[in-house]
Amino acid sequence: MKRVQVLRLINPILAVSFLLTTIAMGLYKYGPEALQGSELALSLHEIGGLVMIIIGVLHLILNWGWIKNSYFKKKR
Repeated sequence: MKRVQVLRLINPILAVSFLLTTIAMGLYKYGPEALQGSELALSLHEIGGLVMIIIGVLHLILNWGWIKNSYFKKKR
């Protein structure tokens, strides 16, 4: 599988895990009483966070060439 194809797969997963983590923590802190402080919301937050970290690192590895060229250019 080519790098571009992998990025097309992991970028949406990264976005969904970010949203899941954010929404779960919002529900845990400010949601309906049934979800405030619930183990479900906390578990969703933790799982979403772990997925986001793993996919985020993979995303950085796959984009390292672009990052290096964009931010670490040699001065002439």
